[in-house]
Amino acid sequence: MSESAGTGGEQAAAADEVRRGHRLLPHTADIRLEAWGPSPAECLEEAVAALAESFVDVSNIGETTSLPIDLARAEDREGMLVALLDEALFVIDVFGTAPVAAHLSVRGQGGLTGTFETVPVSEATQIGSAPKAVARSGLSFARDPEDGWRCVATIDV
Repeated sequence: MSESAGTGGEQAAAADEVRRGHRLLPHTADIRLEAWGPSPAECLEEAVAALAESFVDVSNIGETTSLPIDLARAEDREGMLVALLDEALFVIDVFGTAPVAAHLSVRGQGGLTGTFETVPVSEATQIGSAPKAVARSGLSFARDPEDGWRCVATIDV
């Protein structure tokens, strides 16, 4: 299980501050990821990190290359999650690079803009099968009273 506090080694956050993180959940033959954060953008950034950690070792990633993201308006929050993860899968498949981090801003009514930080898959230690598609069932992306925002997705491998 992977978790990220997003504090960069600083002192622990105050009790009322929402933390961010992610983890991989057990699932038969697929990858199930869960991410959370104080804002929708930070939650989605954690989902990208979880996706990367599902198939490459990110502990010793060297220099990354920034790749711009500009996604049109989604119909709903789950659509925004799917659009982002689909874009990450496109980058893996077409460019052979793994988005290991994202820096995002939500714009308008569900659009996303920002960057992926990528590394060539050939230069990363692969620890699992490369993800192939986002399953449309079992998606969730909603405000959580305890954790700010939370999303869950199943990824086909």
